Amino acid sequence: MLAPARLSVDEFLAQPETLTPTELFEGAVIVSPAPTFGHQRIAARLYDCLRTRTPAGSLVLFAPVDVVLSDSTVVQPDLLWIAPDNDRCIERDGRLYGAPDLCVEILSPSTARLDRTAKFTAYER
Repeated sequence: MLAPARLSVDEFLAQPETLTPTELFEGAVIVSPAPTFGHQRIAARLYDCLRTRTPAGSLVLFAPVDVVLSDSTVVQPDLLWIAPDNDRCIERDGRLYGAPDLCVEILSPSTARLDRTAKFTAYER
């Protein structure tokens, strides 16, 4: 059996744009089904809470937006917040490079294990 192909961030980002949730995690491409209605309802409520309670100049975004965390990992958090003074998370060529101040993953049965373990560790780094 062949091992799954590994991609670099440059190879991953060269793929055509898609609204299908697609991430690169430690070189492996992860494609997920579209979020459920319940998932999106929770995301919308959290977005409203964050947007109305963050300081002026903050940026609150929701998926999909690529966040490049390393040379082998590109994630799409469900929600993210970037504080006005954050100089570690920089927009370049339509993507974010570096860690936002807050990344929110709404757990789904198909993604909960990855979100709680490896992805959590990647966000912490």
